[in-house]
Amino acid sequence: MSGDLHGALGLASRKAELAERIAISAAPERSTLDAMRKKAERNGALLKAAQDGLDSARERVRAILSGVATRTYSADGSRTEIPVDRVGLERRA
Repeated sequence: MSGDLHGALGLASRKAELAERIAISAAPERSTLDAMRKKAERNGALLKAAQDGLDSARERVRAILSGVATRTYSADGSRTEIPVDRVGLERRA
């Protein structure tokens, strides 16, 4: 610019117009937002299921390590318990 204030005012109005067009065009469509929301809800449900599975596995390992008997069914369908001796957990690298 060469000190042309009139030109500067024109640039300012042009910049405002372009900024408004960008704001309008950048707004996602409702269908896009709905799809993203559904995916986020699905991911949340999957994460919760994974956490529940980890909690269940952790509880099962605690039960095994504490020597709690395992409940099962025999070939004839009767319920039975398999006693478990207290065992250690072998950790491998």
